[in-house]
Amino acid sequence: MNTLRESDGYPPEYPTVKDSEVPVLVSNKGRLLVSQKPAGFGTFNLMTADTYVKIPHNEASELRLSNNTHKDIAVINTWNSILIGDFDKAPYEDGKTVNGVNGWEGDGYTTPDINDENDPLRSPILGILQGRRSVLVQGKLTKAVGHTPVDGSKVASLFRPRTTKRNIGLGMYDGSKNLVLGIYSKDGVFGIAKSGVDVDTSVEVTSDIVRMEIVFAPSTGLYKAYVYQGKGRELVFSETLPAISSSSLNYSSFRVGAECEGAIVDQFIFYQVNQSPAFEVIVSGSSATYPVVESTDEIMIKSLGSSINNYQDNTETVFISGFYSQS
Repeated sequence: MNTLRESDGYPPEYPTVKDSEVPVLVSNKGRLLVSQKPAGFGTFNLMTADTYVKIPHNEASELRLSNNTHKDIAVINTWNSILIGDFDKAPYEDGKTVNGVNGWEGDGYTTPDINDENDPLRSPILGILQGRRSVLVQGKLTKAVGHTPVDGSKVASLFRPRTTKRNIGLGMYDGSKNLVLGIYSKDGVFGIAKSGVDVDTSVEVTSDIVRMEIVFAPSTGLYKAYVYQGKGRELVFSETLPAISSSSLNYSSFRVGAECEGAIVDQFIFYQVNQSPAFEVIVSGSSATYPVVESTDEIMIKSLGSSINNYQDNTETVFISGFYSQS
């Protein structure tokens, strides 16, 4: 915490909420003023035994778990995240094609394009979704993931449609770069592209920047497609699709990417389920706080049992409470 400042003189003049450089403020009457507060917060409960259970999904930047049981609790990260597209760093350059760069193949240019400021398709104002630069896609752009997923893994991306035409902001492709499953926007709604068939949904595009996510299970082909538009997680479509089961899709060579007509994409991430985790222990009667990137389900917990029973009672169901906030 930074030291509060006051000006010389009597009576002293303390910073006000207008002083944005000071994170904790005091009024001239000595009252504590808070310049920032969580945009959203809430509580949750869940039950678990000897197998890991994801915390219920809530958009959050941190959460607190309280263990009021008589057993110890193990806490782990649900996924290990692998950034497939990090366009902010070298070898990417402003306004250059990414075809052949860092494993990407297809038609895409980094933004903003400082060499072509008059081209509205690569305007610096329109061209950045996060960080330093994003990618304008005019065609198909894909990259091999390089990791074999297990059930519960997911892929995600940031996406700006920019037109009412059909634009796939997140797609899963086979090793030959053929689209197997994707989330698209068209005429103001989202849809699912699969096996050469498009399925429009009733989920409307309401945000300028959309986070897309596909959670899937290679063992069965089950998937759930979500979008985030600043109002929580919205389910676009869910079904069992044989084309993404392990028997159909070679996951040692599967790819992620996008197919767009002048749309912007960024932040392609593969989330691998944490299979051999080291865990932290929350002992009985204590609490702990954890940071998360997007949501509370990035954390999983299970019961370890109690020392009184030599940890042999870990199959008994316990109930855990928690608090989350989004700043």
